[in-house]
Formats: sequence, C-alpha cells, structure tokens
Amino acid sequence: MQCPRASKDQLDKAVAAAKAAYPAWAATPIEERRKLVIKMAEAIEANVGELARLLDFFLLEKGVYELSYEANSRPDWVEVPAKGILDLLSTPP
Repeated sequence: MQCPRASKDQLDKAVAAAKAAYPAWAATPIEERRKLVIKMAEAIEANVGELARLLDFFLLEKGVYELSYEANSRPDWVEVPAKGILDLLSTPP
C-alpha cells in the first residue's frame, strides 16, 4: 500500500486505528450509525464554505508541487500544472 503524503509509520498507525475501530462500529446498531452519518453530513453542510476553501487550498498546493516537479524533471510539461494553477486562481470562490 502506498500513501504519497504519509510515512510508512503514519500509514501503519492509520490502518491499525481503522482496524481497531471497526469491531465497535460494526457492533453499533444500524440506526445509531445512520444518525452518526447524518450528523457528519450536517456538519459538512454547515461548514461547506470553509471546506470548499480548504479543498481549493489543497488543490492549489498540489498544483504548485506539480509545477515544481515538472520544472525540475520535465520542463516541457510545466505548462500543464501552470494552466491548472491559473484556472484555480481565476475561478471565483
């Protein structure tokens, strides 16, 4: 398994935490799980603006990373991430 933004130790810890949490989640009655999922959806909806800005930030960060990578590895491809960055910056919030 690969995770480009996490170390092997971080990935191992995340997988172990998910495995440890699964039995309790599976034992939780379906109605309670449904309520929890709805509560998460409501939290997302209540914070959609902030979450959208956070996603935009991550997309921009990814574009800058790709631009740097291409500039150092394949200069002929710099135009691709550069156009993506410009698209992100020209899209109204």
